Amino acid sequence: MNTFNNFNTFEKQIIDFILEHKVLSISENAFTLASGKKSHIYVNWRQVSNNFLLFDKLLHMILKFIDLNSIECDTFYGVPEGATKIALFVQYFYLQSRLQATPQNTEAVLAMGRAVAKSHGDIGDRYFIGQPKGNVVIIEDVTTTGESLIKTIEVVNQLPNANVSACLVLTDRSTASNSNSNSNSNSTSNSISFHDYLKQKNILFYSLSNIKSIIKQIDIKHNHNFLMSSILKKEMNQYV
Repeated sequence: MNTFNNFNTFEKQIIDFILEHKVLSISENAFTLASGKKSHIYVNWRQVSNNFLLFDKLLHMILKFIDLNSIECDTFYGVPEGATKIALFVQYFYLQSRLQATPQNTEAVLAMGRAVAKSHGDIGDRYFIGQPKGNVVIIEDVTTTGESLIKTIEVVNQLPNANVSACLVLTDRSTASNSNSNSNSNSTSNSISFHDYLKQKNILFYSLSNIKSIIKQIDIKHNHNFLMSSILKKEMNQYV
C-alpha cells in the first residue's frame, strides 16, 4: 500500500473512532466553546483519555500517525493541562522505541507544564514540572483559535535548551479567519491567524483529524435527516 493510501486509511480510522466513541457531539442549541466561540458541534477527548482501553487505542493511533509523518523530536509536550496526560504517554512510548537503539541517551525527559504558573523562580520552575528539551513537538487535543497553543509555544521557546519545531493536534477546528488575541506576545500582533503565526515561526502543523472531514462523514450517514443536515451545513460554511 502506498503512502497516500496509508494516510487515507488512517484518516478514515480516526474519524470512525471519533464517531463511534462520541468524541463529537451535535446539538440544535449552540455550545459555547472554551475560546468563547459558538458552535453546534462540540469536540471532547476527555472521555477517551479517561478510559484505559480507549486511551490505549488512541495512543496507538497517535504513534502510528507520528511514524506515517516521520515526525522526529526530543520531547512531546502537552498544552497544560488538557493534553498533559496524552503527551506524557506519547513521549514515554516514543522514547521507549528510540532508546532501544540508543540506550546511552540520558537527556530524554518526561515534561509537564503547570496549569497555573508559580509567581516566583526562573522560567523553568514557574511554568514546568520537568522542562521540555531539544526539538519540541507540542500536543493539543482540540484547537479552535490556537490561542492556547500559541501561549504554550511562547513559553517553551523562552527555555534556553528548547525549541518548538511542530504542533500535533488531535482535532483541528480552526478556520482561516481564526485569530488569537494574545496581547502579552512580543513576537506577533494582537490579531493574527493561528496558521499564519506558525508559518512566521517556521513551526510545522499536524492534525490527526479536522472538523471539515468529520462533518462530511457525518453528513453522509445522516443525509435523510433534515435537521442534522441543516446544522451540518451551517457549520460547514465556516470552513469553506
